[in-house]
Amino acid sequence: MKRIFAAVDNGCTGTIGAVSESGDWSFFMPVPTYRTEDYNRTKVKHTTHVDFDVLSSYLKALMAQGELSLVTERPLKNPRLFNATMSGIRAHEILLAVTRSLGVQLAGTMDSRDWQVPMCGIFEKGESKPASAAAGALLFPEHEAAIRKHGDADGLLMAEFHRRRVLAEEAKTEKETEE
Repeated sequence: MKRIFAAVDNGCTGTIGAVSESGDWSFFMPVPTYRTEDYNRTKVKHTTHVDFDVLSSYLKALMAQGELSLVTERPLKNPRLFNATMSGIRAHEILLAVTRSLGVQLAGTMDSRDWQVPMCGIFEKGESKPASAAAGALLFPEHEAAIRKHGDADGLLMAEFHRRRVLAEEAKTEKETEE
């Protein structure tokens, strides 16, 4: 059975990306979400949440393609950005609940620093999204329209980074074993 390297760019504005072990197949889409009213204030406000059921169905579909190796990005934790922090943590909790319900063990949680420069090159502060979109469209032209519409290819680039890293580690281990 082939392996599928997948990544979830954490958050309600994130993306899901997946790449086959051989690199001949890929998948890209925004994280599925829904909006609901937030009743924590006197003024009606809306908030966005990750859709557990839809995310589950997409991860099941990826699992049907092969053995799934899934990573995610560390959620934002910054008291000065309370609302964004809470949204990121809620999204991460849903992802953990989905993976647990499907019996999927996360292969790791990475920081954006881990994958951005290797996949996007060096870019100016504040330019990570355009750099991600450009790199994603170059590496995965079949998803260019969806990447441009979303504004970045973070999930797909994380999946490709994960694939390259795992395959390089396995090749190194195999070479050391032969010596």
